[in-house]
Amino acid sequence: MPFSFTLKNKPGEKLFSLLKENRREISHIYLLNPFSFLKDSDEEHSRKLKDFVDMAGALRPFGCDLVFTLEDTCLGGWQVTAEFHKKLVSTMEEVGESGITGVCVSDPYLTEVFRSSFKPYDRLSRFGLYWGLGGKLTHEIKLRYLTNLDMSLVTVHPSLNRNPAELTPLLGRMLGRAEVVVNYGCPPHCGMEFPCRALRFHIREDEYSPEEREKIITAYMEECRAAAPHEPTDLLTLPVILPEHLDYYFVNFGADLFQVLTPHDDEEAACRILEYYFKRESPDNLADLLYRPLCKDWGEGLPVSLIKQHHEKLYNYGDSCKDLIEKEILHG
Repeated sequence: MPFSFTLKNKPGEKLFSLLKENRREISHIYLLNPFSFLKDSDEEHSRKLKDFVDMAGALRPFGCDLVFTLEDTCLGGWQVTAEFHKKLVSTMEEVGESGITGVCVSDPYLTEVFRSSFKPYDRLSRFGLYWGLGGKLTHEIKLRYLTNLDMSLVTVHPSLNRNPAELTPLLGRMLGRAEVVVNYGCPPHCGMEFPCRALRFHIREDEYSPEEREKIITAYMEECRAAAPHEPTDLLTLPVILPEHLDYYFVNFGADLFQVLTPHDDEEAACRILEYYFKRESPDNLADLLYRPLCKDWGEGLPVSLIKQHHEKLYNYGDSCKDLIEKEILHG
């Protein structure tokens, strides 16, 4: 069962060694967009492009697909402007030379752009199109729209991880072209999900002083902590799939591709999370496995044993997988 994950920088020695040892476990790697289409000068753009090309070059020997990520930002509505389109086409041509084979988006407008036959967008059609986590694929209606655009792969929103009645048909329709997120640390239907994504865009693109930026981040983190589960029983609502339970999702739901969310600026933590999934072993502390983009320090001391025991209890019944999930989690 192959994995995907996201990188922001060229892998260091430890991460490179880990990827080399587990290269057969890797399907594709998302490379985070380093460019600010709003603020970068020509000099800054050239410097970032060089770093990006170096990162892609270091990863090419692994033989996996490299996907340029445009979806980790709300784009501030700027994606509908002519200036953005001009920079987008030129940037994609530049990163395409580095070995990028796909682009990940979560904006319906951008999906149409990458599948347009009009010049100059026709030059973008060579990239495989990946629908990202931010696109919140949660039902078949949206999937019907995406399949008309010849998507290479879609990411199923983790809120469906405990909903086999919705998850199984989505995976079945895509026939190996859908991935399931395994360590999403936010509770289902969290009201902070969109603000978190928007914040990452505006903190990077808008003009704030360091003091203003810190004040904004602190305010959002307080809201994020308030929404996070803290009681042991609340852990059962998290959509996390433990490393030991990947086979269960493969056999019963048809999930054969998994996305591991990793911190972008903490390579040691990224290595730790990936290693747990490569080895199919969970840590004692659930917080060591989860990914939360803003509130990184929440949940220390939460035992993984509780959620592990609860999930493994499902295997001891004679009911079908669907009945077990509904009995123990949806209606338990």
